[in-house]
Amino acid sequence: MLLGCTADDFTGTRDLGNTLTCAGIRTTLMTGMPGN
Repeated sequence: MLLGCTADDFTGTRDLGNTLTCAGIRTTLMTGMPGN
């Protein structure tokens, strides 16, 4: 399963990642803008 999520602040992103990780789903946190 692939799941993408966009958050408007770091706190929301961290909280969602923590919730998913606690549910046994591997997560990756990426910050910043992708390069061209």
